[in-house]
Amino acid sequence: LWNKLIFVMMNYFIKEIYGNFRKLKRLQGHLKKIFHQVVLLLVEQGVISLKDIFVDGTKIEANANRYTFVWGKSIKTSKERIKKQLKELWSYLEKVYKEEQHIPNTPDFEAIDADKIEATINQINDALKGKDIDKKVKQKLNYAKKNWPTNMAKYQKQEAILKERSSYSKTDTDATFMRMKDDHMQNGQLKPAYNVQASTNNQYLTNYTLAQTTGDTTTLKDHVANHIENYNETPETLTADAGYGSEENYTDLEAVFGNIKHNMNFKRFMLRGIDKVNVEIGLVAMAHNLKKYSLAL
Repeated sequence: LWNKLIFVMMNYFIKEIYGNFRKLKRLQGHLKKIFHQVVLLLVEQGVISLKDIFVDGTKIEANANRYTFVWGKSIKTSKERIKKQLKELWSYLEKVYKEEQHIPNTPDFEAIDADKIEATINQINDALKGKDIDKKVKQKLNYAKKNWPTNMAKYQKQEAILKERSSYSKTDTDATFMRMKDDHMQNGQLKPAYNVQASTNNQYLTNYTLAQTTGDTTTLKDHVANHIENYNETPETLTADAGYGSEENYTDLEAVFGNIKHNMNFKRFMLRGIDKVNVEIGLVAMAHNLKKYSLAL
């Protein structure tokens, strides 16, 4: 009966909810509550306890093209290049005006954005009207007027998407490029992914959260806070070493992640965007718990 229930639930999800934005939206607000109610039922049955939990993280690949990357360092370099070249054009202007009494006020090149770049280029062009300008400088000014404000606006938009992250994928802007442990040497390729944080007890999932950062240690505080918020109680013991991966964690979570990734063959998200991915991992977590409980009956 339990296996049939799990099959029906997952089959309904795949057929009726995937690709149906309205149904996904409705599910987003309720799934985590349902998951925690199932966990509390397991607690009532004496199957698990919320007093002692094990925490670890695993990276699951996003449904995104690995070659559509945007890197924070590249954006910073490109912005600095524009700033440097704009300063050079301003220096040329000052050189032209060096023997004249009136020199235009120097702009603030530190706090620079698309509008300031456009205004500065217009200011340089206006100041150089009627002057004998070097041909290469004139070409550069024409190029700058046409491209730099647009490019800077693009970089600003990309930085807004990045926030505190180092990268993202253009095909799923919520996904961050992470080094995946997809071989025994644990030196796999960088791929767009989500960092799934999981709490377990007796190899049942008690909580899950999604992180967009690569390091497990930076996500622990938020994950535990989410546990306390949902269950209104603080665990008496929480096992997670500095980088996770302790022996106790490995023993309790190996079976959980192994079941999800290998038995359930869930190694890559099907949906895009952190809200939809949250629904997806929630259904997987619930299916893991229900199936494990059904096998124990």
